[in-house]
Amino acid sequence: MTGPVVIFSNQKGPLPLTATFKSPSDGPVILAVSGSAWTQNRSGQLIGINISVDNKHLGSAIVYCNEPASHKALIPVLLPTQLSFDEHTLTITAQAGTVTDFNDFFNVVLTF
Repeated sequence: MTGPVVIFSNQKGPLPLTATFKSPSDGPVILAVSGSAWTQNRSGQLIGINISVDNKHLGSAIVYCNEPASHKALIPVLLPTQLSFDEHTLTITAQAGTVTDFNDFFNVVLTF
């Protein structure tokens, strides 16, 4: 048995980010995802990122941002999925109204 697979470790934005990785497991795995983002909306809004593997949406990390132009930590998520031993492509994209830049960082770790 091997340990967790780090796909992104403090990877600097902006989004979108894409990485190819090989799954060490042929079965259920969990992706732990965290990051930061901000908005330009002066009245506040929900901001977040979408996480997909092989073009399949797995989930989102979100938070409500009350003030504009203030980087916020998104609430980390654990996303269960099934993978094969093959190579896979992970993609992180910003949701509507969400802004990311070089001051935002993203982490993705695969555990099984």
